[in-house]
Amino acid sequence: MIRIIVGLWLVIGFSLPGGAQIFVEDENPPTHNNQSGMTVVLSMSGFGIGGFYRLALPDFINVGANAEFFIMRGDREYQYIDPYYGFAYSFNRYSQLFFIPVNLEVKKRLFAHTIEDNFRPHLIFQAGAIVGINVPDKRYYEFFRLGDPKTEYGVTYNLVAGFGVEFISRENYFVSIRPQYRYAIFPKEIAFKKNHSAFEINIEFGVNLGDKSK
Repeated sequence: MIRIIVGLWLVIGFSLPGGAQIFVEDENPPTHNNQSGMTVVLSMSGFGIGGFYRLALPDFINVGANAEFFIMRGDREYQYIDPYYGFAYSFNRYSQLFFIPVNLEVKKRLFAHTIEDNFRPHLIFQAGAIVGINVPDKRYYEFFRLGDPKTEYGVTYNLVAGFGVEFISRENYFVSIRPQYRYAIFPKEIAFKKNHSAFEINIEFGVNLGDKSK
């Protein structure tokens, strides 16, 4: 009798539209959150700090904005670290270069249903404006009798693309590590060149702000 009932159930199930599909509810579905936090960015010739805020959208997409402040080293500047005392000395430091990018961003989480929820690969794309400020070191120019230097300013757009991974803690905090490339070319030279594009390593310290739509 049990075999007959099971057989009839299978026949009816496969004869109905969609009857061949069996859905199993996931006991631990992936979460999707608003996010906020701070960033530390290591560039090829400097570093930056900043902050971000992201809103959660369907399909594991976040949109948001970020702002950062970079302190850069000039191409002609080099540093020497005293191996005995551990002090760092800068040579040929003719100026101090700062960058301030303010960007909108789109972040897409990958493999949300196939990888553990506390390990989140993602792609990110950013676009916006970047301000460059180059402040000359007057002592350098005076020492080499190079005249009276002027502070340089520049504004252009910048584009960022990267791939990274978030590691989530039980308290809903996360750390993200993301290699990325920033494209930024100024219309006029600033710190002796126009092209300031560079590879970067972005490290985020953030918090997930409650469960949102899946």
